[in-house]
Amino acid sequence: MTEENITGDNVESTDPTKAGEILHSMGAEQTELTTGYYDLLNELQEQHELEADDHGYLQRIPDDDKADMLQRQKLEQATARRTEVVDELRAIAQARHEQLEARRGELHATLFSVPSEDALLRTTLASDEELEKLADAGIQAGSEGLIRAALNASIQRGRGEVTAKIFGAKPELEAAYREYQQIPADEVLERQTDPDRIERLVPEVDADRLRARPAVRPY
Repeated sequence: MTEENITGDNVESTDPTKAGEILHSMGAEQTELTTGYYDLLNELQEQHELEADDHGYLQRIPDDDKADMLQRQKLEQATARRTEVVDELRAIAQARHEQLEARRGELHATLFSVPSEDALLRTTLASDEELEKLADAGIQAGSEGLIRAALNASIQRGRGEVTAKIFGAKPELEAAYREYQQIPADEVLERQTDPDRIERLVPEVDADRLRARPAVRPY
């Protein structure tokens, strides 16, 4: 399963599943925000002078004071943008994880919803040999309820040969199961939406980083 993609690594997606698209979209949006934040820091570092005012006020201020004013201006701008980025990252994580939870519910119903209590009881109480026979019977009869009941039992028991037989007869169930496995576990989704964790992903503004580098003088 993909746990995190906040750093922007491998955001290219060729996954056609809904869950894959949600995960890719989340990673791409997060990458765009964090990249834009670092681009802003780089732009601020390259800023050497305050913007000229219409009344010539800045011309009367000592250079040291102007440098301090410029540094305060950079810090205010960078800090404000950091706050915005953190808030937007939290909103993205929350929205995408709600979508993933909804998709998990849809896939769970597709894979494991068994309308017949009798079919569920039969597969639960069946021996391993009987379970395989029930899976065969469900496939031959086209009984969706019995097939899903047998699938549920085979996965819980780790009976890969029964699971593979069902997937061979019902490839749409295999596709749904593979997508189901893509979705991170509940504890991972909770960790990804933790406000403190998200804030740590965007470092506090480093004042020294914003200081303009000395201009290179031509010889």
